Amino acid sequence: MSLAEQIAGEGPGSGPPPADPETDSARRRRRFRWWWLLPPLALAIAAVTILSTLAATYQPVAFGAVSGANMIVGMQQGTGLRWVNRFGGSTGDIYVPPQRSTFTVSASITNTGTHAVTIESVSLPHYGGRYWPFVPAGPAHYNILRGGPQHPHILRNVTLRPGDQMEIAFPVRATPCREKYGWTDLDHFLVRERFLFFTHTVSLPFIWGGGRLIMHTPQQDPSEQSVVCLASNRAGE
Repeated sequence: MSLAEQIAGEGPGSGPPPADPETDSARRRRRFRWWWLLPPLALAIAAVTILSTLAATYQPVAFGAVSGANMIVGMQQGTGLRWVNRFGGSTGDIYVPPQRSTFTVSASITNTGTHAVTIESVSLPHYGGRYWPFVPAGPAHYNILRGGPQHPHILRNVTLRPGDQMEIAFPVRATPCREKYGWTDLDHFLVRERFLFFTHTVSLPFIWGGGRLIMHTPQQDPSEQSVVCLASNRAGE
């Protein structure tokens, strides 16, 4: 065997160097540690999944137990709004006569849950792409009942803490003309709320116990025989 073959280790009887037992043992320990991490990783994934599901369905906003024609001082009040149909233990309805000027209808909500939510916006329902029987006349305003004098603020991304009650005012317009014998009503409004990264839009009543805002059916054409219009800025009955 030549000197070169001896140096290269390619002579007779030569072969790969024996495996290092320390290296194999360390590799086995690393594999063991990897499998040991799987159970806590699975638990963490399950916890995140459960919490995400709970957050996605968390909806604590409910009717605020206060009803009225205009509960927020400083907002334009309507003329002639009053409680009706309050008999036999019924909560009653609020009658809204025709109006020429902008006025306010009110509602209230509360947070019945254990975590704060963000009230992004509130809105009146609209049908067929238009608002009816009232048309919004500006942004909704709010107060949160925490004691002391209150001033209305524009409602946009407001934090509602657990137990907080929010009064809401909707500035609206209505037509000054109505049908003599036709009636319609408005029984709910919409609240868009956010908790963490999840949002919900919920429908809530203006009045507890099935109460409604009721009014004569608005009309645009005063020439119809069955239509009555206001003759002045004072609301007629």
